[in-house]
Amino acid sequence: ENALRISDTGDVGLGTSLPLREFHIVGGDRPAIRLEQDTSQGNGNHDWTMETSDTGFALVADGVIAANRPFVIENDVGDNGFYMTSAGLIGMGTDSPATGLHMTGDNGNAAILIDEHAGPSNPRTLLNLQNNGRPEIVMGNTATNGEWSFGAGTDFFLKVGTVGSTSGQKTKVFTVKGNGDAIVAGTLTTGGTTCGGGCDRVFTDRAVIAPDTYATAMWAQGYLPHVGPTQEGAPINVSEKLGGMLNALEHAHVFIDRQRREIERQNEEVAQLREEVARLASVEERLSRIEAALAD
Repeated sequence: ENALRISDTGDVGLGTSLPLREFHIVGGDRPAIRLEQDTSQGNGNHDWTMETSDTGFALVADGVIAANRPFVIENDVGDNGFYMTSAGLIGMGTDSPATGLHMTGDNGNAAILIDEHAGPSNPRTLLNLQNNGRPEIVMGNTATNGEWSFGAGTDFFLKVGTVGSTSGQKTKVFTVKGNGDAIVAGTLTTGGTTCGGGCDRVFTDRAVIAPDTYATAMWAQGYLPHVGPTQEGAPINVSEKLGGMLNALEHAHVFIDRQRREIERQNEEVAQLREEVARLASVEERLSRIEAALAD
């Protein structure tokens, strides 16, 4: 019944007595349209099927072995789930895409995940940006109107500005040159451990290495205690090295203070000796006068 029905308006129905569009197919189990290329003209055989079900719409590549469903749209996907403009711009969740791919959402799902499972485990390029000029990635917080961007070309950089500002309007705060030099516009604060070399324990714990012991270790090892060796061209832990240098600087100031105190003590002794020398000179002068008087 109703295997083929043509309405008085020319609409064609398959499986329905009331076709609602120019071509209307009704079926109880995955109604579909099949497009097949056979071998009648020397080409290979293959077919595609457009089908619908209670779960959604799918394009099925039947092939010659098993069905493959490379394109599926679930029911109730929402308005403008996929929208392509005449200019080739693609919108997902919007009918007014502003870029080649524009994703809009209001349920917390507007995100992109690239998940590669191929083996063996190797480095792979999962996102490749190429531009006739410097490519940039922009990240903006519309709640605070703050926006960051980073890009690369000859150098790698970070910039900060407001949402919607151009690259030229943003302030460059961090740059890595092609030779590895790093330039920071502000201060640099590390959160890692910095006290492997003792840090302020020289003062807080009175952990002072004796000067002779310090000097012996320094000359024997070829580097300052707690600072450690620093080899030419080898990577170093800047935080740890800074802590060790701070410890060495504190030791230096302790030794300098001790030397200052010793110099002050010696200066006092010298002053006393000078006073004694002056007193002796005065006594000698008196004795000379006495001897001269006796001689007369």
